[in-house]
Amino acid sequence: KTSLAIFGYTMTGVMALVFIWYGYQFSVLGLSRFSYSTGLPMVYLYAAMPITGILIVLFLIEKIAGHWVEHDV
Repeated sequence: KTSLAIFGYTMTGVMALVFIWYGYQFSVLGLSRFSYSTGLPMVYLYAAMPITGILIVLFLIEKIAGHWVEHDV
């Protein structure tokens, strides 16, 4: 069970880093694009991807810390 958990945490971390890296690059493209209906830069919409990656990393840290605490007791 532990090796499966480590594999899952690793794959989740890799996907979070993909979201952060490519989401940031995608967000930078949104600086030059504007919404036709609101006139706001699309970066506000595109920024959801790297923010999601950061939140996934924080959740992953919480899960790993909880896993260690659970096994240390």
